Amino acid sequence: MKLKIFDIIRLTNRQIKFVTKALGLPDISTYNARHSYATILAKLKVPESYIAESLGHANRTITQGYFGSYSKEERIQYNSMLL
Repeated sequence: MKLKIFDIIRLTNRQIKFVTKALGLPDISTYNARHSYATILAKLKVPESYIAESLGHANRTITQGYFGSYSKEERIQYNSMLL
């Protein structure tokens, strides 16, 4: 079963590469899509448990590695909540 999944991911990534090249976009992959998905949901304050479940992670530390960093404006906003 794992081999089938890897084959599907490989095929999907090849097709994405074909499309992005035709559109003049930078290379992206399913890996990039998963990270963007997790980061966007995290910034929308979606519970981490939901994000972990939707990505199929049994361990939350794996999910935390998917979140992108916060912008300077977001850090200022969140830190100002302490005042």
